[in-house]
Amino acid sequence: NKELLQFYKKLLQIRNKFTALRKGKFYTWVKDPLTNVYGYLRKHEDETVAILINNGLKERTVEVDVDWLPENVVNLKDQLSGESYPIKGKKLSLVLPAYGAVILA
Repeated sequence: NKELLQFYKKLLQIRNKFTALRKGKFYTWVKDPLTNVYGYLRKHEDETVAILINNGLKERTVEVDVDWLPENVVNLKDQLSGESYPIKGKKLSLVLPAYGAVILA
């Protein structure tokens, strides 16, 4: 399946691009068993990558605190889709499709 192969190649490229994904410490960020949304951070030195996963049957609008971000960061980019999400008042709001995920940096 070429589509699946391309997806795995993209994941490997993202992993290789960010040291935090290879060597970073792991921190739970979001855990909501009612909506099946889970998020975690990988931090290494001054680099942080955030992963949000919707493991549910329904699309979910998620609003999460991003107080771990430096003050000068005004948006986060999904490394899978290329879409950027603005940070407003130390909050991030986005829509996660059913069984979808974002890798934010």
